[in-house]
Amino acid sequence: MKNIKPTYEELENQLAELKKQNEIFRFDNAFHKEEIKKCTNELIYVKKKNNETKERLENYINSTSDIVFILDTEQKHTEIFGDWVERTGMSKSDFIGKTGREILADNFEIHEQANARALKGEYVVYEWNVIIGNTVTYYQTSLSPLITDNIITGIIGIGRDISELKYKELALKENEVKLHVSENDFKRAQTIAHIGHWKWDLKTSEVTWSDEMFLIFGIDKNLYTGRLGDIIEKVIHPDDLHIVLPSNATEFAEKKPMEYRIILPNKSIRYIWAEAGETRLDEKGNPIFLNGIAQDITERKLIEQELKESETKFKEIINQINDGIVVFNEQGKIVIWNKGVEKIFGLKAVDVLNSNIIDIQYQFAPPQFKNRILIENAIRGIVTFQTPEVFNRIIDNETMLSSGETRNLQSIVFPIKLNNYNLFCSVFRDTIEVKEHEKQLLQLNADKDLFMSILGHDLRSPFNALLGFTGLLAKNIRKYDIDKIENYINHINQSAQKTFNLLDDILLWSRTQSGNLIYEPRFINILNICNEIVEYFQLFLQEKTITINCNIGNEIVVFADKNMLNTILRNLISNAIKFTNKDGHIDIYSELNNTDIVITISDNGNGIKPEILARLFDITKIQSTQGTNGENGTGFGLLLCKEFVEKHNGKIWVESELGNGSNFKFTLPIINS
Repeated sequence: MKNIKPTYEELENQLAELKKQNEIFRFDNAFHKEEIKKCTNELIYVKKKNNETKERLENYINSTSDIVFILDTEQKHTEIFGDWVERTGMSKSDFIGKTGREILADNFEIHEQANARALKGEYVVYEWNVIIGNTVTYYQTSLSPLITDNIITGIIGIGRDISELKYKELALKENEVKLHVSENDFKRAQTIAHIGHWKWDLKTSEVTWSDEMFLIFGIDKNLYTGRLGDIIEKVIHPDDLHIVLPSNATEFAEKKPMEYRIILPNKSIRYIWAEAGETRLDEKGNPIFLNGIAQDITERKLIEQELKESETKFKEIINQINDGIVVFNEQGKIVIWNKGVEKIFGLKAVDVLNSNIIDIQYQFAPPQFKNRILIENAIRGIVTFQTPEVFNRIIDNETMLSSGETRNLQSIVFPIKLNNYNLFCSVFRDTIEVKEHEKQLLQLNADKDLFMSILGHDLRSPFNALLGFTGLLAKNIRKYDIDKIENYINHINQSAQKTFNLLDDILLWSRTQSGNLIYEPRFINILNICNEIVEYFQLFLQEKTITINCNIGNEIVVFADKNMLNTILRNLISNAIKFTNKDGHIDIYSELNNTDIVITISDNGNGIKPEILARLFDITKIQSTQGTNGENGTGFGLLLCKEFVEKHNGKIWVESELGNGSNFKFTLPIINS
C-alpha cells in the first residue's frame, strides 16, 4: 500500500495530540519523543515547500501586469500581488487591511457592488479605469468567492490591464464612425466645393458625370446625351474650345490640369478647373479611359480679380503718398519703391525693385558712413529682430544724392508681420518742408511776442490816464470845483471803459486761440440781431447825428453762433460810427448767392490809407486810430471779427478809398426761407 503523506493541518493536529499526551503522562517515553521529532521534521518540510510554492506564485504574479488580491468578507485586502501596486506610487502596506473606499478616490462604488455580488457566490467580471497623471488606464477584473467548508470566507480577484486592447477598440469604433460620415460627407463636400467627377471614354468620346457635374454645367440630367461633342457645342466658351477637344486627351492624361470657361443657359460665364486622375491604358499603353474631377472656380477667379484690383489700388495709394516708402523682405530684397522715394533719391522703381536694400543704402550713404560692413550688420539686425530698439524710432539721416547734393531726411523703420513671413517698411521724409515750417513757427512765436508787447503798450495808456486823473483828484479834491471834478471823473470813466473793452476783447480772442470758446451755431434771423445792435448805439448815433439803414430782408436766416455774430456786427458798426463824420450815414445790406450771404457795413467817412489797409487784420500791426470826433479804440476788434468769421468758414475783407468811405464785408452760411 502506497504511503500517503499527511497534510500540514493533520501533522499539526498530531503534534498537538502528542504534546498533550506527553503532558498528561509526564514520562520520558522514547517512542513518543521519536514520534514528536518525526512530526516536527515533516511539519518543517511542509512549511518550507509551502513557502517555496507561495514565493514562486508571487514571483509569477509580479512578473506579469496582472494584479491578484484577496479580500475578506468585509471587503478588506488581506493579500495583494503584482507590479501594478508600484506603478500607482503606493506600497503593499497601503492596501492591506483597507477597503477600496479607503484607498480609491473615485470608482470605489463599482468595486463595492462587484465585491458584494462575489460574496453572494457569483463569478463577476467587470471593467473600470484609473487616471494616473494624464494617462487613462483600463482594467478588467475577475472575482471568485473563496469557499471553506461550504462557507464563503472571502474573495480572490485578478485585475488585468486591457488599455491597449481598449484603445484599439475605441479607435476602431471611431474609424467606423468616420468612415460612415466620410461616405456621406463626400457628396456634401462635392456640392459645397462645387466639385464633380467624370469618366471619359476616349474611343467613343462619351462622358459619364456625377450629379454635381450637371449642377456645375447647368445641363438637365434627363437631356444629357453623354457625347463630348454635344457638351462642347452647348457649354464650352468658343475661345476655350481648343483646351477640351479630344485631340488634347493625351496631354490631359499626363495629369496636366486645364482651366476653361463655360456659358450657362442664362448666358453667365463660369470658370472651370479640371484635372485627370486614374487613367486606364490599352495593351499598347495608350489611354482609353480617363477619370477626373471638375471644379467651378468662378468665385476664386472673382476674388483673384478683386485682389489684383486691390493690389493696383494699394500701389496707387502708396504712390500718391508724398513720403518715400520702401518695403523689403527678410532677404533684403526690395518689393515696394513708391513715387515719393523716386522723387527723393531720383531712382525709378523699375531700376530698384528686386535689388538689395544694402546696395541702395551703400549707394546713398555719405562719405563718413560709407562702410558696407556696418550697413550689412544694421540690416541683419533689422531682419533678424536682433535690434528691435530701432523699430518705430524717428531718425535724422544725412543722404548723399546722385547729384552730389547732401540732403537731410527723417526715416522710420518698422516690421510688418504676415502669416508665414515678415516684411520691413522704411518711410523717408524730406525735412526741407519741416525746416521751413519750423521757421514759420518761430516767426509766429515772434509775432505773438510782438503782439503781447503792443497789448502791453495799449494797456499802459488808459491806466496812465486813470492813475493821473485819480492822483489829481486825490490830491486836490477839496480845491477843485464841481465842474472840474465832473470833467476828471468823465475822463476816468472813459479810460476805465476803454480798458474794460480791451480786456474783454483780449479774453474773447484768447479763448478762441485756446479752443475754449464754445461754438454753438444755430439758425438765426440776421435782421433781428442787426436791429438790436443799432438800438444799442442810438446815443452815439444821435451825438453825431448819423443815420443808419439796415437793408437786410426779414426772410434771411443764417447758421451762426449768436454771441459771435453779435461781436462781429457790434465791432464793425462801432467802427463805422467812429469813422463817419457828423450828419453822415451808414448802410447795412446783404447779398445772396448759392451757399452763403455777404453782409456789408458801408460808411461815407474818410476812408482808410492804403498802408493801413494792407495791415488791417495783421496781429503784429494792430493800432488804434482816432475817429472823426476824437474817439479812441483798441484796434483789437477787427482781429476778433476775423477769428469769428473764419470760425464760421467765412471770409472778411474791406474795400476803401481815402476820402470815399469804407465797405467792410464778411460771409456766413445761410438758409433762405
